[in-house]
Amino acid sequence: MPPATGAELLWSCNSDSIRAELLDHSPSVFAEVTDQVRVWSIDARIDSFDEHDFSTENDLEPLDQTGPSRDIFFNIQQNHSMDRLRVKLATFTRIVDHYSIFPYFLQAVQGFGLRARSDTSTWNNFHLREKDGVVQACYTLHYVESNGRPTGDPWSFRKMAVYQRHDTRTHLSAWVLIKLPVPLKARLIDKLKKLWLDTQLCHVRHLMVHIIILAYSLHGWRNYLDSLKLRMEKIEEKCLFSRADVTNPYDYAVRFSDLQSIQLLRRKLVRAMSVLESAAGVVQRIQAVLPRLLPDAIRSAPLTTLRAELKDLEMEGQYYQRNVLELQQRSSDAASLLSGLLQHRNAVAMEEISVNAETERSLGQTSANNVRALTAVATLYLPASLLAGIFSTPLVQSEDSGPLVVSAEFWKFVVVLLPMLAVTFVVVDLLQTLWTVRDSKDMDEMKRRRREGLEPKRRRPWWNFGV
Repeated sequence: MPPATGAELLWSCNSDSIRAELLDHSPSVFAEVTDQVRVWSIDARIDSFDEHDFSTENDLEPLDQTGPSRDIFFNIQQNHSMDRLRVKLATFTRIVDHYSIFPYFLQAVQGFGLRARSDTSTWNNFHLREKDGVVQACYTLHYVESNGRPTGDPWSFRKMAVYQRHDTRTHLSAWVLIKLPVPLKARLIDKLKKLWLDTQLCHVRHLMVHIIILAYSLHGWRNYLDSLKLRMEKIEEKCLFSRADVTNPYDYAVRFSDLQSIQLLRRKLVRAMSVLESAAGVVQRIQAVLPRLLPDAIRSAPLTTLRAELKDLEMEGQYYQRNVLELQQRSSDAASLLSGLLQHRNAVAMEEISVNAETERSLGQTSANNVRALTAVATLYLPASLLAGIFSTPLVQSEDSGPLVVSAEFWKFVVVLLPMLAVTFVVVDLLQTLWTVRDSKDMDEMKRRRREGLEPKRRRPWWNFGV
């Protein structure tokens, strides 16, 4: 690439630095082996449209009065957003040098090429310079597009770059289009053929191309915003209809991950607003320079038509921006409400834990005291009762203060004792079950009264088994 010219020295950019930077990044920006540059050529004299692969010998011709009367488009593709451009550095350099493309477009080209993650830049890079009847303009447009993925986010942000060199004396243009979407290519080809046949619009066809490209950049926003609204409604449904104090298996499952989902949605909305504002900036700049790009003899009806088209695009973009602002406000409100709901539920859960711990401690202490008392009494009386019972029966006898004699019927005592022990254990187990049910209901009642701010109810005595 040649060094900066005298005219470029007046520009705000550092031309030599931009060229050197592009060369440094060229291995990741440009293809290494093959070119896939499609050329569209429209000849004004014979009203023909031709599409073919790039040829250095046939396609690099001047746009002045001595050259052929045709518009030429260089369509440079990219397999996907993180791949190199399908053009070799040498081919791209020939095009840049032949049409003296200003360095602002080289800045836009650096935004393409190999990368490990998605590009989050939304800069439109709009620049326009005019000198000696030649107008150069470039910009980058971001848009949203369905990616067709079965899982994950079905929408992706894409971008394309546009450069035009227009000769106001011959009304011919040379274009470099980078990563043009497939539907837009088909639409442009169809429109270009028709614009040449329109006696009024053929002289403003270069401006109509910009309008067609701008219109396409807004094409997918309605469906994209509808998908964001649907996601927002699902989050709001959780926030608005979840019960704050009491949860049950049929209630909405509100988790911290819902706040993360809201934050991801808000990030998408922030980027959406930046992209829309960037596109609005391009529309406004084209509106501002519109009169300078038209010949004096045809500034009436075509100018009115172009202004109406641009105004429509401006209003459509503003409508989408209002939708994004509305979703941003709703997401902010939902995040605040959901955060408060999670905090409230956490406080209620902590209070429940505190009440449970206090109740269980009280019950444990009472049970321990009861068990301790009963154990002490049983321990004291059990030996005496056992001995008195045995010695008061004919099972053990003493004749005339002699030695104790065990009766031959003692085995009957053992046979009767064992079933009685079994019955005793059953009765004890039943009593424990009744006490457990009673204590559980006492605990629930204590929790309820605590939540309602009532005085704790006096505990029932241990012998009260009532429900």
